[in-house]
Amino acid sequence: MKIYKYPLADTVDLPIDWMPLCIRFQDSDFGRGPMLWVTVTPSNPTQPVSFLTIPTGGEVPDGAYHISSWETPDGLMFHTFLV
Repeated sequence: MKIYKYPLADTVDLPIDWMPLCIRFQDSDFGRGPMLWVTVTPSNPTQPVSFLTIPTGGEVPDGAYHISSWETPDGLMFHTFLV
C-alpha cells in the first residue's frame, strides 16, 4: 500500500481498496483547495467514489459516513462524508 493525495471532488476515482486518512486545505500542484489523502494499492482497478461536503450546521443525509472534517484558510469548517 501507498499513501496518495487526490483533489477532493463530488466524485473521485479511487483504487478499490482505498482507506481514508485525512482531508486538508492546501496549495499544491493540483491547485488550491481541499485534498484527500488515502492509502491505496496503485495497481488495483479504480471505481468512482461519491463524497458530500457540508458546512457546520448543514444536514447530514441518512447513511452518510464521516471521512474527515477540515478548515479553510479563512477559518470555515467543513465536514466530508462518503455517500
